Amino acid sequence: MEFWIWFVLMLAVNIVFLITFFVVVGGTAALMEAGREGAAANPTALIASMGILGLVYFLVELALFLPSLAVTIRRLHDSDKSGWWVMIFWGPYLLSTVASLMQFAARDSVAPALISGIFSLIWLLSCLVMIVLCLLDGTRGPNRYGGDPKGHSHGDVFA
Repeated sequence: MEFWIWFVLMLAVNIVFLITFFVVVGGTAALMEAGREGAAANPTALIASMGILGLVYFLVELALFLPSLAVTIRRLHDSDKSGWWVMIFWGPYLLSTVASLMQFAARDSVAPALISGIFSLIWLLSCLVMIVLCLLDGTRGPNRYGGDPKGHSHGDVFA
């Protein structure tokens, strides 16, 4: 239950930021296009608003990273899996990010874009694997990571 409440909270935070981003950036772009005073004279307003929102989003995500990681690892431990299974998600994500950065550095090369695309597809598949792992019911009774968070005892396993 803890994992899914956290998951929904994180989803809501991301949706709020996405909507805010589109409203602010769209509003700034509309003002620039309409040629209203100040907006047309300052085309950097769009870039500034994107930068400020991007920075705030990054700081919020950075602050929520460790709690997200902890909740996910606890969920994996509920089903008697090592916390290292979380690397199924983070490994391809980080490799895709590095490949995307390489793509910007080597603008004339197709290889970094191809590598980034491959890692992105692997990351999407790993997202599905992590969702399945988190949807699995936890082990009934205690496991090597501790007691059953739902309170089932060994007697309940054979009932």
